Amino acid sequence: MKYEKEIEGFKIRIISDKKSFPNNGSEIIVNDKHLKEWIERNYIDFQNGQRSIKTSVIKSELNSIINVIFLAIKDIETNIDDTLAANHIADYFFGQFIPVWETYKSYSLVLSEIDLWKGLFLSVNNWEDTNNLKIKKGTAYFLHAKNYLDINHIDMAFNFIHLAIEDDKFHGLKENPNYNYHKSPAFLFASLNIDNRDNYLYNRVVRIVFFIKIYIKSYNTKFKENFSFDEFKNKFLSKYSKYEDEILYFVYLFILLNQWVNYTIPLDIYNNNFAKMRNLNTIFSSCLFLDKLLSIKTGASSLRGNTKEIITSLYKKLNKKEFHNLCVNLNINRGNPMNPLDKINFILNYNNLLYPNDPNFNPKINKQLLNSMLIYFLRNEGAHNLKLEDLSTSKYRDIIESLIFQLFIIVSECL
Repeated sequence: MKYEKEIEGFKIRIISDKKSFPNNGSEIIVNDKHLKEWIERNYIDFQNGQRSIKTSVIKSELNSIINVIFLAIKDIETNIDDTLAANHIADYFFGQFIPVWETYKSYSLVLSEIDLWKGLFLSVNNWEDTNNLKIKKGTAYFLHAKNYLDINHIDMAFNFIHLAIEDDKFHGLKENPNYNYHKSPAFLFASLNIDNRDNYLYNRVVRIVFFIKIYIKSYNTKFKENFSFDEFKNKFLSKYSKYEDEILYFVYLFILLNQWVNYTIPLDIYNNNFAKMRNLNTIFSSCLFLDKLLSIKTGASSLRGNTKEIITSLYKKLNKKEFHNLCVNLNINRGNPMNPLDKINFILNYNNLLYPNDPNFNPKINKQLLNSMLIYFLRNEGAHNLKLEDLSTSKYRDIIESLIFQLFIIVSECL
């Protein structure tokens, strides 16, 4: 491919030794300046064999270069009708701003890199708004998400993972109606695809799956089950069309939940009002996620309906009256003065038999029902009862385990 044009006083040449514009054997030249060399000279420091960012300020000259390159992309896409080349050129442009690819980076360097990407995205978004054209940014979003993961800023990381997936989807399908964005690095990470190593975040996927398998082992031990990660993957993680958003949100929540459970510090250090409110919010968000996942399957319009549906699937003899009695027996939805922590302790004691005289009732069903009612209690009363803050430190680990167990129950019994 060879593209030459004068745009707004700038001579631009886009050269590739192939038909389209992959990164190798390609170059963008603006006014006889190689883009790669210009960026390295203005933004990247080389010291002791290491690369770092010289400045994160987006200079006016760079904005001019951005304008010329993107106008060229617009011309190639709209007038030459080569969307593939346009997307590759966009990837190439952002690729020149990846100054550090070492496995280990300093915290301050990551912050500088984040500032640089922020400035770039602002300039790019301003150009897009002015020119009414979306430039392919999926790879850039993905790399930006990786930077946020490096500093443990989970919310921003997953925001950009989501943006990367949506951008890959939009531009990939525009380029090829048969494009499978599920093979993009961002989606491979979001869906915890452990079978495909073609992912810069593969090691993180392996680590997340490692902890999920620990919970699965604990679940099988306590519930006398034979649940496996393969079943979890096949019934949930691989069901993209149904649960795509829920899969991403689950991975986000799991990282949040697991990092606090595995954060080994003395209890009195995080037994404070801030920690209580934060933990309660995370618990509540997890319950909402489980409720949303169930509603996709059950079609129920309320939390009560969803809970009744899953408990009926576990215990076939349950009817409307028995569900009401179950709530009464567990002191749920009755304004009962029982301390919330006492309720939690009672429900978490899986040996408290609910229907001891029913020959069709077994310990496994008993534990599954109690676990399901705990989530119902937390979700329903968590929105109204601030006293639940008191349980979020002393019982936090047990509750988190129960929340994750509930996902396993839903996947194994309902999906």
